Amino acid sequence: MFSAFGKGSPPLGPGDVAMMQELVKDYCRTNAIEPDSEEGRDVARDLLKWFQIGVRDRYRLRERLASRN
Repeated sequence: MFSAFGKGSPPLGPGDVAMMQELVKDYCRTNAIEPDSEEGRDVARDLLKWFQIGVRDRYRLRERLASRN
């Protein structure tokens, strides 16, 4: 595990990383975005930020992604 934002941050486990990768890929596919583009990296940063503040549920994260549009 590693901490995404330093001391005091919730650790990211392998399942968390896999879930967020899947969410980024799904969002990018749906919105015709290249995952390795700047916009794709912004999506990943948003997910990490939301995870950091305690949003860890896949469905809540997906809802937040949908509200980005």
